[in-house]
Amino acid sequence: MPKKRFKKGLALLLSVLMAFSVCSAAVVSAGAVESTAVGSGDTLGDYEYTVLDNGTVEITKYNGSETEIVILSEIEGKSVTSIGAWTFNGCTGLTSVTIPNSVVSLGEHSFSYCTSLTSITIPDSVKTIGGGAFEDCKSLTGVTIGNSVTSIGWQAFSGCTSLRGITIPNGVTSIGYGAFGGCTSLTSIKIPNSVKSIGWEAFSYCTGLTSITIPNSVTSIDQEVFYGCTGLKTVKIPNSVTSIGWEAFSYCTSLTSITIPDSVTSILYGAFYNCTGLTSIIIPDSVTSIGYGTFYDCTGLTIYGYTGSAAEKYANENNINFVVIEHIIVPGDVTGDGKVKLIDAITIQKAALSMTELSGQALINADVNCDSKVNLLDAILAQKLALGMTA
Repeated sequence: MPKKRFKKGLALLLSVLMAFSVCSAAVVSAGAVESTAVGSGDTLGDYEYTVLDNGTVEITKYNGSETEIVILSEIEGKSVTSIGAWTFNGCTGLTSVTIPNSVVSLGEHSFSYCTSLTSITIPDSVKTIGGGAFEDCKSLTGVTIGNSVTSIGWQAFSGCTSLRGITIPNGVTSIGYGAFGGCTSLTSIKIPNSVKSIGWEAFSYCTGLTSITIPNSVTSIDQEVFYGCTGLKTVKIPNSVTSIGWEAFSYCTSLTSITIPDSVTSILYGAFYNCTGLTSIIIPDSVTSIGYGTFYDCTGLTIYGYTGSAAEKYANENNINFVVIEHIIVPGDVTGDGKVKLIDAITIQKAALSMTELSGQALINADVNCDSKVNLLDAILAQKLALGMTA
């Protein structure tokens, strides 16, 4: 299984085709330029712009040559709401830019290949960051993302090799494919609970990343999300995750141990391929499918699992050391912390009402009265246990 390079694909090809637009950047004062008619394809100083259907303006191209720029918030009395695709692409001399609070969207590759840009503040007005918006801004060390952003587009910050830290606001619901791929200086990142999906290769080749906590809002770890994160030592996978995508943690050579929660039912092809530092992993019997080559080249690995489980079968078929663990039944404990609390009773009640699903050890412990089914009586008994009453 060969080690893959980070994919730039179409984005790189388009950037070459757009090379003729390479520029630096400039401060433009609306008051210093004569008034021009507003319409499609108009210009104002070094800006080219288009009036949108809603009467606001999208800046479509910048032709300046200065190093610092404050983007206009209005053109001819009309609010600037969008920075269009490729507008500042290849402005290699641009060191700083101020985006006005009128802007709500940053288009695809709007600031890509601005190799001298060192920092950027994305105001609270911005809701979407387009694909490749800051791709290969190699001098970018810090980014402040406004609180209104709901999505970070594909490869939005990929190749930002100087980016050391970034805070993702609590309104972002999706992180696109390759969004932070190749950010080799990124050492930490907090993914908020609002995030529901993390695209494939989102953090691939983030070689400086040492730990990551995946929030409970995420239900699957997509393919190659942490591929090549050679410095990654610890990962917390929440109970919301049901599947681990193919090659999700491949080449995470510093990863020494990881616990798979009871919610996971499938681990796909090559998920932990070449994790040469991985010494132990606990796989619950909720996992019914383990893909080919999942632990290939994990030479010192010991798998802990249950007799008759998919984990035992995989270990035997691949000559991996397997240690049997016994089911420890703690009636009422569905969170797996060894205690029975009110949250356990509530979760059992939801399971009894088909509002949530339990599997593995959680399902076993939810059957408080051991009658081989989970119903409201089990929830009542768990509540009594949580309150110190006799079940």
